[in-house]
Order: sequence, then C-alpha cells, then structure tokens
Amino acid sequence: MEIIRKHKVRIAVVLFLFIAFLGRYETKMPKRNFADFYVNYYTAQKLVKGENIYDDQAYRKDKVANFKYPPVVALVFYPLGFLAKNAAAVSWFTINYILIILFFYWSSKIIFDQALKNRSRNWIYFIASLFTLRFFAHNFDEGQVNFLMMATLTLSLFLLRRKKSFLSSLSLGFSSLVNYMPAIFLPYFLFKRRIKVILYFFAALGVLFLLPALVLGFEYNAFLQKSFLPFLCKTSLDFNSMSTHENQSLIAMFMRYFST
Repeated sequence: MEIIRKHKVRIAVVLFLFIAFLGRYETKMPKRNFADFYVNYYTAQKLVKGENIYDDQAYRKDKVANFKYPPVVALVFYPLGFLAKNAAAVSWFTINYILIILFFYWSSKIIFDQALKNRSRNWIYFIASLFTLRFFAHNFDEGQVNFLMMATLTLSLFLLRRKKSFLSSLSLGFSSLVNYMPAIFLPYFLFKRRIKVILYFFAALGVLFLLPALVLGFEYNAFLQKSFLPFLCKTSLDFNSMSTHENQSLIAMFMRYFST
C-alpha cells in the first residue's frame, strides 16, 4: 500500500493512458485486420499446427507479409496462436504496454541518480513520453516488435550494471534477434575490453537457438532453424525487396544508394 500511495500519480496516469490507447486500438485496428500484428498471429497459428513458418509460398497464397524473425522470436507469439484473433491482438497490446513500463523502469535505474526527487522524475517521464508519443502510438497500432526489442535491450544494460554478465548477454542476444540494431553494442564492448560479455553474447545466441526445442520439440526446431536463413535470403536479398524503402536493412540501404 505504501508503494501505491507513493506512486499514485504515476499509477493513475499509466492506467488512464492504457484505457485510452486500448480504446483507440479497439476502435481503429480491427478495420485494418490488426496490421502487422496479424502477420505474427498468422505465424503463431502455423506454429501451433506444426507447419513451416518459413514457407513464402504459403504467405503469398494467403496474402500475408512474411514473418522474418528466427524461431525464438516466433516462440513469443506461440501462446497467442491458441486465442481468437481479437483476444490475441488485445493480449499483445497489453504485453506491449507492460514492456514500455518496464523499459521506463529499467531506464530509470540506469540513468537516474538515487537522490533525484520523484517530482523531477515525473517531469522527465512526461517530457520523454510527449516527444515519443507518435512513435508509441504507431507501434501500438501496428502491433510491431519494437517494444520487445527496446525492453530486452534496456534489461541487458540494467543487468550489466549489476554485474550479471551472462544474463545481460542473453537479453542482448535476444534483442539482437528481434532487431539487429542492439548488436551495435558489441564494438563498444570490444573497445571497453569487455571480452567476457562478447563471448557470453555468442554463447547466449546458441542457447536462444536451442530454446524453442523445449516447447516445439527438437526435430521441429531443427527444421525451422534450417529453413530460416534460406527463407530470409530468398525473401529479403532479392533486388525488388532491397530496392524498396520498406526494407530498412543495411544491405538494402547500400543497394539503394549505389544502384539505379
């Protein structure tokens, strides 16, 4: 009760924004078939059925965008495959909202001085949220994985400050599998001579590649792992895919710069 009394303003704002954003989401996104989230939901259903989630012909036949994440990321959506589409979308929205709260919490533990007053912290939260509101709203609407990447990256830095190197590398590895950008910390760790963190990072990738086997079975996981890279190359490295603005990879960027 003391925690609730101490943070009652933050809790009230968090609950108000959740209800407001969820109402907006429920009104707007069913008309768009839940946008990018539907790709994740479609993939989760295929995962539940034991089908190949890296079959580009199936995606093309059903007119669904390709799911271009490794099996361990698909595993995040696996439980949602058992739910009805609307229930799954609301569940993912709620998970995203919790991830943003955790992102702010872990960030505060990394950045703020312990002596900083709550009032000052509230102003920082407010200003940061205000300037990123459009980004938040867009990602909530689209049901993308950016919040998952942000939260796990921040958790990695939070754990690193507490000298939990392997757990930090595990979180950084997962974040990098969601989106390659967090891996930019590896050159920084090399510069700072944090060799153990880098070695743990690659060991963590091995753990993350094996992790889906605990839920999906070793044979199915091995099949998905072998299918993933050829599927990714086939659907992402062709000229038509790489020459469009929607492809934000580094390879695609250089192709747009140096090709006609």
